[in-house]
Amino acid sequence: MFIDVTEIRISPGRTFHFDLEEKVPPLNIGNDEVNIEKPIKIALDIRNTGRLLVFSGHITGDTELACCRCLETYPFRFHY
Repeated sequence: MFIDVTEIRISPGRTFHFDLEEKVPPLNIGNDEVNIEKPIKIALDIRNTGRLLVFSGHITGDTELACCRCLETYPFRFHY
């Protein structure tokens, strides 16, 4: 995912908001592979302070994880 920040860089004092959805390839975490079947949702604000671009936002998605005790899978929603 790429966001063109050209307009943001030339707009000091302004904040730009983006609502994005993106399909994510499987993630390798340690010895496990995590599949995210549905696109993740991202709410992103980019603020130009005049000196810096400040990024803030939230990311939400659904995946399926495996229990480390019984190896049964269960749905897991993440929100950061």
